[in-house]
Amino acid sequence: MTLPNRSDCGSVTQNTARHMVQERKAGQCGLSGVWLNRAMWGFLLSGLAVHAGTAALRIGAFLPFPKLIDFAGFYAAAHALRQGLSPYALSPAWRDHLAATTRIFQTPPLVYNPLPWIWFLQPFTRVDYPIAAGLWLALNLCLLAGCIHYLLKLAALRDRWAQVLGVVVITTFGPVVLDLTLGQTSVALLAAMLVVGRTLSATKHSAVRGVKLALATAFATGAKVYPLSWPAALGASRRWREALFMGVGGLVCLGSGFLISRTAYEMYWSRYLVARLHTASSSVSMDDQSLTAWLQRMSLPQRYVVPSLRVSDRVTVVWQPPWTFEPGHIRLLANALALVVALGSLLLLALWLIAFPYPWAPLLSGTALGPAFVVSVSTGRAMAHWPGNLGDKACWEARA
Repeated sequence: MTLPNRSDCGSVTQNTARHMVQERKAGQCGLSGVWLNRAMWGFLLSGLAVHAGTAALRIGAFLPFPKLIDFAGFYAAAHALRQGLSPYALSPAWRDHLAATTRIFQTPPLVYNPLPWIWFLQPFTRVDYPIAAGLWLALNLCLLAGCIHYLLKLAALRDRWAQVLGVVVITTFGPVVLDLTLGQTSVALLAAMLVVGRTLSATKHSAVRGVKLALATAFATGAKVYPLSWPAALGASRRWREALFMGVGGLVCLGSGFLISRTAYEMYWSRYLVARLHTASSSVSMDDQSLTAWLQRMSLPQRYVVPSLRVSDRVTVVWQPPWTFEPGHIRLLANALALVVALGSLLLLALWLIAFPYPWAPLLSGTALGPAFVVSVSTGRAMAHWPGNLGDKACWEARA
């Protein structure tokens, strides 16, 4: 019989000890992994409960029919445009009469969207408000479903339960529910942005790709002016061809408002936006999510009275930023930025004419030059009178 060598026994002992240590660590990792998994699910379920509770509090906005305050403004503006009126100068009496005849739940507010968006929503005015609001909500839910499907695919979530949880969390997310209950444009803007992102991810350059970018940007710019800044990101990354298509698409859409209603077009660019800027820089509502509202919150003290844990209780919230600017300075900065945008639009169109010298390019440029020209003139006029009648809200309302 051969006895084992001492070195062999030592190596066996070391291997056994090492194996036991690894098993102990694996057991500890497994145990911590289980607890971490449980904690993660606990956080997810807690967040889901908060989301679902927020959505449940908003259910009343959809019964017995959707009471969408922002869509009510779109609906009234589209009615006015159909009747040959300017949607930016609607009297309270006219809006009250429309609310009574079309069964709007309250007097519709004024809108601040460009003319192409109001023109696009005219088909909804063929029916009364309750039916139109239901159709608008259904359209937004369909767009939201498509956006969620693409986002989950982009996140590479293949597990079915993860996909279901993602759909529920996104659908009941507070800002999403708020947008649906108000009938705003955010879901449509998200869909347009995803179309732009998906088109930009394609590696093949083609005219169809440029048309898709132009149409998506035009649709978004027709709803809000700020998507006109999207091409700047492509310019920073030196994707000039895509930036040109997107920028010209947005400018042409805004310029098409001149063909829709010349009076409303001139009023919107030269007076209405300036009056809106004055209002936003003087006071802002608590739930205003616009860029101007954010700038004002960051520069001026705010004071709000909001509900407490019980709706009947009220709590005063005071916000004091570490710096303070006068409202006139904010308006001056915004007007200067508008002038920069107008001059940038002119430069963009000049680059378009150089890069794509097609026969129809002058006509296209002439249509797109409208917003840039009107913004330049109105901005120069506003800056020349600052801080005089620019700060007189009554003056602008009287002119409108």
